[in-house]
Amino acid sequence: RNDILHTASIAEEVARLYGLDKLPYKMPSMLSDGLVMSRFESSRRAIRHQLADAGYIEAVNYSFMSKDYLSNFDNPDQMVSLVNHLSEEMSTLRTQAFPGMIRTLETNWNQGERSLRFFEFTKVFEKQKQGEKQPYEKTVLTLGVMGDYLPLSWAAGSGADNFYYLKGACENVLATLKLHAAYKPSERAYLHPGKSADVIVDGQVVGFLGAIHPDLEDKLDLKAPAYLAEFEFDLLLELSEKQKQGYTPFSKFPPIYKDIAVVVSKDVPSAGMDALIASVSSYVTDVTLFDLYSGKGIEEGQQSMAYRICFSAMDRTLTDDEINPLLTQMAEKLSKELGARLR
Repeated sequence: RNDILHTASIAEEVARLYGLDKLPYKMPSMLSDGLVMSRFESSRRAIRHQLADAGYIEAVNYSFMSKDYLSNFDNPDQMVSLVNHLSEEMSTLRTQAFPGMIRTLETNWNQGERSLRFFEFTKVFEKQKQGEKQPYEKTVLTLGVMGDYLPLSWAAGSGADNFYYLKGACENVLATLKLHAAYKPSERAYLHPGKSADVIVDGQVVGFLGAIHPDLEDKLDLKAPAYLAEFEFDLLLELSEKQKQGYTPFSKFPPIYKDIAVVVSKDVPSAGMDALIASVSSYVTDVTLFDLYSGKGIEEGQQSMAYRICFSAMDRTLTDDEINPLLTQMAEKLSKELGARLR
């Protein structure tokens, strides 16, 4: 036998003649150390699944873009240029991710898609102070919406502005991280002045959301308004880890709902009114703006805002005699601090 070269060949022949079915066998032991997924990875996975369930498609864009294009959104002095770039269109590392998201929305719109929802987890890069060789990197989460938020359907209706749909998606992301945000009008030059907001968590600006500025929209030749949101994901995780979670018992007694409508200047934000109404009494558990009206019967520059207020006590069902004086106090406080009057 010229093919018998080593002991394994002899063992194979013996086993074949003896019968492989007669040999004892067992599964080999497989020892492995299961590493616990990091907070970063587990949170990113949870948000990915959440956005995918909401109809968003994950985009993966190049980190390289044209410096001229990026200059529409950020200061060129902060940008990191590549020494050996392939072309001028891919010569610069992006300092923000949403310019690439705009390109994604634009490309898909030009291909005939009319209901676009995307998200992207990626890194962005900024030039550091003199002496630092490596650029500063951070992870961001970007969302982009264009066209009909809800697919065409007889049941979809006209729907709300895409700003509010996008805001809802952002609030779901923050809720996954156990964060609650406040909003204030954004002054970013590339955003629509009337349809944009900075997102604030624990006093820190963590991102923004809003529509592209109409002038920039025309300059980029976008065929429909693009709505964008971008968050510093590392900062969100840092703030999330500081949150202390606890259980707050709820009342076993039925709540009481009352409505109040006031006329106030259009310059007054709703969030300020919410806080004033809630500050009147610890019995107030929720304040919801459910109606906004301006037009016939309302003075120029004014608007009517109607709130539904939930009152609840832990030890009893509240009565109208207890609640009505609180409504009077709310009206007086709104009048004194915001110039509002009952409608």
